[in-house]
Amino acid sequence: DRHLTLHNIMYLYEVEPLKGLLQSISSHSNLKK
Repeated sequence: DRHLTLHNIMYLYEVEPLKGLLQSISSHSNLKK
């Protein structure tokens, strides 16, 4: 269980920033339009 929890935390730290990047990129592309 501890291993899964740690893995989930690492996953969140890796994915959440990516989501933020995608959102910022999409917002910039929308502004260009």
